[in-house]
Amino acid sequence: MTNAEAIIVLPPGAGGRIKSERLRAWLSRGQVGFGVPLQSPLEKTLVDLDAPLTDDSGAALRYWGEKDERPVEWLAGADPVWLRPRMRDVVVEVLPPDLLPETDIRELFTSLQSELEGTDDLRFESDGRFGYLFSDMPFGTASVSGDVMQGRVPDYLNANRGSLEQYHRINTEIQMLLHEHPVNQRRQGDGLPPINSLWLWGGGVAPQPELFPLPKLYADDPLFRGYWLAHGVKPNSWPGDLETCCDFGSGSFVAVPPATEDSSPDPWLSELKQLMVRGRFSRLTVNFRDELCAELKYQDQFRFWKPVANVLQENSPGE
Repeated sequence: MTNAEAIIVLPPGAGGRIKSERLRAWLSRGQVGFGVPLQSPLEKTLVDLDAPLTDDSGAALRYWGEKDERPVEWLAGADPVWLRPRMRDVVVEVLPPDLLPETDIRELFTSLQSELEGTDDLRFESDGRFGYLFSDMPFGTASVSGDVMQGRVPDYLNANRGSLEQYHRINTEIQMLLHEHPVNQRRQGDGLPPINSLWLWGGGVAPQPELFPLPKLYADDPLFRGYWLAHGVKPNSWPGDLETCCDFGSGSFVAVPPATEDSSPDPWLSELKQLMVRGRFSRLTVNFRDELCAELKYQDQFRFWKPVANVLQENSPGE
């Protein structure tokens, strides 16, 4: 058995998303439960590492991770979302890549730049499924990304420092422009959900580089990569599987596998179980992309008598 410790970030696992009874039983032999509400996977990981938190500059860190270059201007994340109406409210839906073609995003952002560039010197920029808003006049934004808000009612009071009045004004102008945009008319004609808003979050300036002894990172996730770059540690690209992360060198590491097509954590959990059985970890922390988290030590896997934790049942709280 090695002394390596690993932190793995996986797709959401609560509410019966972990389908395998065998895997639920295995996780339950350690400590499993719900963490802090609306805490991003990166923030959960930083708490586990006792590392400095992001100080409301998440969008700048993500941009840094995408470009491998520190941005020098104030910017906010401006991610395309569908505010899905329900009977009494709306919820945030971050659409999967197959429902969010880059051509649609590019056309929408071109229109936004053309129509709103004279408003507070705004500049819109898109890159794949992500978007950014640069402004000469910083304003308050939501503090967490749309991924963290997935399926939740927008909480505009959950905002970082700055003027929410300006936030609401800009947000309203964006939504008005998107409402009748030809892209959304075309999407709705094709039976696709509209891109009827941008989720503005993480507004701030990238922190000055500050060295911190972080473990190795294996990820293509730009937010994680940006944080590692900001603390003087070069991130590694995702190598393809978790065993390769173990083979690349001894010691502890953080791994962020890419989302699978069905977004199920089961294949990753199955691989982790086999690696732990073979003694590749002395301790394993799993931070799911919801409020679920788990920790197992090597000796925990022999606690066969423990029942499946309530939080891993289909009707678990927090859903």
